Amino acid sequence: SVYSWLGVASMLSIVAGTTLYSSYFVRWRFRTMLASAQLFLALTGIVDLIFVTRLWASWLPDWALILFGDTVFTTIVDRLGDMAFFIFCAKLCPPKVEGSMFALQMGLSNFGSNAGLYLGTAILEIFYPKLHAPEFEGLTSYITLRSALRLLPILLVPFLVPRGRPSDSAKELGAGQAITAEADEEEQGVEEKTDLSHRTSVEAGDDEAAAADDNDDVDDSNAAEQKV
Repeated sequence: SVYSWLGVASMLSIVAGTTLYSSYFVRWRFRTMLASAQLFLALTGIVDLIFVTRLWASWLPDWALILFGDTVFTTIVDRLGDMAFFIFCAKLCPPKVEGSMFALQMGLSNFGSNAGLYLGTAILEIFYPKLHAPEFEGLTSYITLRSALRLLPILLVPFLVPRGRPSDSAKELGAGQAITAEADEEEQGVEEKTDLSHRTSVEAGDDEAAAADDNDDVDDSNAAEQKV
């Protein structure tokens, strides 16, 4: 039953992460957003430590720590990071290679996830060889080390994450001429359509005014003839 609710909570956390990004984090800078999300992910290890050390076990049930522990918070943070990179790649993607860009991004994302799993397994086998059932010797220190290692990506944010916000244009994000040229052409086309629409409206207004003047002249002429 708890595992079933864990799956439901994981799916709801995806919705929560998307909603948080769209309503709040979209105004943040990329660097601030990803660094804060990674810091929050590292702090979620406290929930696991509470579960392992049995702190506050008398009034905090185990199912609450499981549902609102690392699984849910990790999904929210992953969603925030994915949304940021999706927006960034969509703005900086060259024309006509959108499919290749998406495949490259997902491939690198899967590679990073699998590399993290293998690295965590290697650390577990090398430094915690006795961390097995039923004793789980060293589990508390392992969770602490895991939370500390999650802070390391924050050091790479200034070097790997560009400046700017999700609301910035491709030119403001540092895109090259191949990307900004098409955007400039589209913007110029929009401006030309706007100018053409404005000129058409002005000409239509002038025609209506001229027709109204002609009608007034005809009315005055008719009135003068009637008086004669």
